[in-house]
Formats: sequence, structure tokens, C-alpha cells
Amino acid sequence: MPPKHDDATPGQKALALYSLLLFTGRRYTLTALAEKLTCSKQTILRLIRDMELRGDSLEMGFEGKERWYKIKTPAQKPHLAISPQELQNLVMCRDMVSHLVPKAIRDTIDHALAATTTLLPDFDTRSQAFESHWRTECKGRIDYSGHVEMLAAARQAIKEHGICRVRYTGVGKTQAREHLFAPLECVSYREALYLYGVKVKDDDITAPVGPMMPALHRISSLEPTGEHHKHEDPDPDRSGFGIMHCNPVRLTIRFDSFAATYVRERIWSEDQEVEGLEDGGVRLRFTAANETEALSWVLSFGARAVVEAPEAFRDAVRDELAHMAESYAPENG
Repeated sequence: MPPKHDDATPGQKALALYSLLLFTGRRYTLTALAEKLTCSKQTILRLIRDMELRGDSLEMGFEGKERWYKIKTPAQKPHLAISPQELQNLVMCRDMVSHLVPKAIRDTIDHALAATTTLLPDFDTRSQAFESHWRTECKGRIDYSGHVEMLAAARQAIKEHGICRVRYTGVGKTQAREHLFAPLECVSYREALYLYGVKVKDDDITAPVGPMMPALHRISSLEPTGEHHKHEDPDPDRSGFGIMHCNPVRLTIRFDSFAATYVRERIWSEDQEVEGLEDGGVRLRFTAANETEALSWVLSFGARAVVEAPEAFRDAVRDELAHMAESYAPENG
């Protein structure tokens, strides 16, 4: 069950539910609504019943075994206003992700934000609404300016549940390989963009090979095949540390007092346990989605982190350190 927001009044919850259904125009399952509003399914059902009693026009159906809900499009478009603070929040979001998207997309974002100024109650406040106090520091930025058309094609394929033929060059590879790929969503992770979806068999697009997450900048071509799929997310669990969920492992790592502040401040996995130590350090127990990313992460702390368990992961860290020591060994003579 998602955590509850005890400070939200019943009226605020009802308004949040109504706004979500009305302004998105999308279908939401009971589970999705409970997650969005961070409350129980029982609360959502009660709010839905209240909406029906008020005469709100709801559509309902089933997605698998779970019921979904949607508000019918009203005959007249709602008359709304946006405050300068709300517009500033949108500008903040733009500034925090602008380094990830090509300039052509940034320009469309700027145009859309400019158009929203017409919704301000006082048009004279538009310059104040566009004041920006945010910036993003990024090292090792990827230039996506040559990927505008590919990103657009990927988004269209996601929308239409289309199958694509993708040529992709993996890490450490020199030749691109061709895959049949069903993209499900775009993912931003550590200053890079990825496409997440399902690799399917060449002779049977209904047969999944497994999850696939190619980095956008390593895709040399993405061509829709004209075929469509019904694949769903093969790995909906995002609770572990890392982007690729394969062979998850439970780790126990001890950090010294200097690294403890950084570690304690963050959520590394939903099931993490942080134990304070007498020397000011911490012991972190958490689930890593895969060992490869966890290994790089642990090594980034240097001597301030010590793997305690499992033994196989300790061996992997020890082997990597031995290879690093060889690379830095002084030359004879």
C-alpha cells in the first residue's frame, strides 16, 4: 500500500482526484489512482462514489481484472487560470531537464510556456512568472541535437504500441546489431536518455525475448515496421538500486563517518535499512537491481566503503581492485 498523506483533507483528496481525471483525460486503474494520490484503494473508492452521487460523468471498464475510471470529456472546456507561482514551477522543471533534450524540443517547450501566460489572471505579471532561479550542473553531457527525429519516432511508436527495427551499438562493441523492439517508455537516468521496452523474436513479435533498454545516443536507426504489439512492462518493479533489473542482489556495505552523511540522506532502494555505527559511520543494507552498477557505485567511494556481504560481491570488488592496482603498478627499472 502506498504511504498516506495524513495532512491532506478529504476535500483536498477529492479535488486532486477530480483534477487528475479531468485534466489528463486518461484511464486510471484503482491501483494507479491510489499510487498517484498516495492513499488507500478504499479511499479512492469512497471518493469515486462521492463523484457519482454529485452527478459527475464517469466512464468505467476493466483492464485485465482491475477496474479503470475516466471522466467523460465535458461539452464545454473548463475556464481556468494559472498563477505566477505555478508557471514558475513549470519554468523550474524546464531548466532542470533542458540539458537532456535537443534544442528543437527546448524551443517547443519555451513556446508552450510562453503561451500559458495568457492564463495568468494579471497579464502584467508574466515577466515575474518567467523569473528563473534554477540551473543544472552537468558533467559529461550528451549532445542530443542529432536525435530529434529518432526521439519523435520513438515517442510515436510508444503511443501507437508499434514494433520498431532498431540498430544498436552496445557498450564496448564496434558493430551495430539489429533488433526487433517494442518501446514502452522513454527514461532519463544519470544525464542520459534511454528507451525501455521489450525485445521480441524476429519470427514472432508476440514472443518476448526479454526487457531491453538501449541508450538513445547509441541507436543508429529506428524504423517502425508497421506492426503493433500488446506487450506490457516485463519488469514493473523499480524499487532496487540501478536502471537494469536483472539478477538483483541484497548488499550490506559499511561506510565511514565522512561518507555516512551522503548515504544517510538518500533512498537507495525501497527496502533499505540504515544502521548507525559507534564511529559515526553507517551500515547500509539494500537491494541492487544488478551487480554491475552496484560495483561501480561502491568503488566510487574508495576506501570509505567496505562491502560486508555477500561474499561473492566482496570477491568481485577485490578482483576489480586487483586489476586497478596492476594498472597503476610502477614500471620496473
